[in-house]
Amino acid sequence: VRSPATPAPIESTPAPVESTPAPVSGPTPCVDRTDKWLIRNRLKNWCGWARKQDDTSKACNARDLDSDCPVTCDACPCADRKDPWKIGRRTINWCMWAKKRPDLSQACDDKRLHDDCPVTCDSCPLPTSSPSAPPPCSPDPLDFHP
Repeated sequence: VRSPATPAPIESTPAPVESTPAPVSGPTPCVDRTDKWLIRNRLKNWCGWARKQDDTSKACNARDLDSDCPVTCDACPCADRKDPWKIGRRTINWCMWAKKRPDLSQACDDKRLHDDCPVTCDSCPLPTSSPSAPPPCSPDPLDFHP
């Protein structure tokens, strides 16, 4: 007597899960590349090369290094001023001053430091979503349309 064949297990493919971007907790770190890469058939660490040039800005522009070497090329999307400047009668680095205040937020507001000290004052613009990013899911059940 032959027993009926046991059907092969059916593997189901899980439904794709849309990922949501991780929450932004602060400014994106701004760092230079440390590896070597090819530009005009030359393999080198171009950030190091640009730093050694007499005119770093000109070197960065000539090799289009802003995105690869944002620190060297002074192209970080959000960074505090590093120089001292005058407010009232005092000339100091106001970002450093604000960091030492017990009420940082109040210090940033009182001295109007948000534009000059966006990292310190937590006022960096939020990154815009890329056009290829999927639209956010709507958890609102009222948005369901059968």
